[in-house]
Amino acid sequence: MNDTGGKSGREVARRVLTPRKIVVQAIGFVIGSILLAWCIWTAITNGEWERLENAEWWMVAALIGCSFISAIINGTIFWRTAWPLKRMKWIDLQSINLTASLLNYAPIRLGLVFRYMYHYRMDGLGIIPITTWFVAVTLVLFACVSGAIMTTIIHPHLDITWALLLIAWVIVSAAILWTAARTEAARRIARGREQLLADTRTLVANYLLRMCDLAAWTARMTIAAMILDLPLTMAETFLISMAAIALSLNPLGRFGFREATVAIVAGHIVSERMDGDLEGTMAQLALVESAGEAVINIGLGLVAAIWVGYRWNTREQEDDQSDGR
Repeated sequence: MNDTGGKSGREVARRVLTPRKIVVQAIGFVIGSILLAWCIWTAITNGEWERLENAEWWMVAALIGCSFISAIINGTIFWRTAWPLKRMKWIDLQSINLTASLLNYAPIRLGLVFRYMYHYRMDGLGIIPITTWFVAVTLVLFACVSGAIMTTIIHPHLDITWALLLIAWVIVSAAILWTAARTEAARRIARGREQLLADTRTLVANYLLRMCDLAAWTARMTIAAMILDLPLTMAETFLISMAAIALSLNPLGRFGFREATVAIVAGHIVSERMDGDLEGTMAQLALVESAGEAVINIGLGLVAAIWVGYRWNTREQEDDQSDGR
């Protein structure tokens, strides 16, 4: 099931981060920096900062708390989805996820490269199993986000009808993934790794955890809107949150693209019923929501990176001693 033989961690990194990807992501970082600078400038020049200055402490704590919950859920998703491949420690996956989130703020998205290097070096997983694992996580994420967006567009009221439509979408998409993973072609190609989607309990856990993550994202966006005293409906907040998630996954990088998307999408959604300088206000919303996540990703990411670095160095020393015998 693994393909680790003959490759070092650096060789794995070179395979994952090709020169073409480096160029694309470097260009993306430049574009993202321009977009982020636009958001900051728009918020500073046109925003009403007294609202943020007068924010209740519990709102700020709740904003950061939602980011913490989302981070833990994401680490748990990677941990639980990997069971058909390998049982790993939950705390290790949390540390890896937080470190990867921190590294994704770099000009080149190093989070994915780090994940490959770590799981190859420390867990003995090959490139193909790791890729299959990440694809399984991404497919469920895409299914949940696309379903949430389509459901809200079709029925823009978060009521029982909306909930039933979303549940129906989740069940149908899960059934499609489950059925596809159990086909003879999938078994022949994946060679056992199809269980990442074919195992019923793993797939259900992946979906349930992802829906909880979408709820945490929506809650963070809702609190950011409350801090700025923006009269957004739940449906509007939900759509803006889903747009933020979708743009965070773009291949050019998360830096700046997400903030600009939130500002533009939010402004478009509420333009027909809200007056005033929407551009500055929505830029503020984007920055406040993103800052709530950055506090956790950077703060806990640094702590996690220290722990991960310690484990990596310990393994290196053990291997050196083994080679010296």
